[in-house]
Amino acid sequence: MTIPDAVKQPILRSFHIHTVTPGWTFDGCGPDEKDRQLLVEYDVVVEEMNLLQPQYVTVRAHADITPSPSCPFQSLT
Repeated sequence: MTIPDAVKQPILRSFHIHTVTPGWTFDGCGPDEKDRQLLVEYDVVVEEMNLLQPQYVTVRAHADITPSPSCPFQSLT
C-alpha cells in the first residue's frame, strides 16, 4: 500500500460516511495502487449509492457496520 497509515486509518474508520457523501473521492494514493482508479472516481459510486432507497443504503453503509468488534480496523490506533 502506498497510503500511509496516518492517512488510511481515518478514511477507513469513516468510510461509511464517505460512501454517501456526494462528490467524495480520494487521490492520495500512488499511481500503481491497485484500487486507485476506484478511489479517484468514487464519486460515481456515491451517486449510485444515493439513488438506492434509504433502507438499502442503511443496510450497506450503516455506521454500526464499520466500527464493529469483528472489524479488523477496530484495533488500529
